[in-house]
Amino acid sequence: MSFSNATGLDSSIFSADCPIEEREVILSSGQKSNFYIDCKQAVLSAEGHFLVGWLFNQVIAENAPEVEAVGGLTMGADPLASAVATVSYLGARPLDAFYVRKEPKGHGTRAVVGGAASCFVPGCRSRSLRMW
Repeated sequence: MSFSNATGLDSSIFSADCPIEEREVILSSGQKSNFYIDCKQAVLSAEGHFLVGWLFNQVIAENAPEVEAVGGLTMGADPLASAVATVSYLGARPLDAFYVRKEPKGHGTRAVVGGAASCFVPGCRSRSLRMW
């Protein structure tokens, strides 16, 4: 499947391996929803990883072409940022990925930002996209 011809986003990514459950859930925003999709299951499949990366790359190219890196709070954003970075490389417009810890590491560099940390220096135009 080529970078520019990814298809099947709305059918293949939500398969038996990633069910849409009809039940009431409380979202992180505090609002209620009457269905639940386990997005991590979709994103962490090989096909889902590619399709989500392709979709986010399209959105970034159309709406924020100046972005040089993507990421967010660790765990939630990690698989999405990884997908975007991987697919962006295939599309000849590489975007680096980063993650932000809630607290500094307890060892090593004690860093709060991992990955494309060099994008947090003056002159880098990256934006953290809230993905999760």
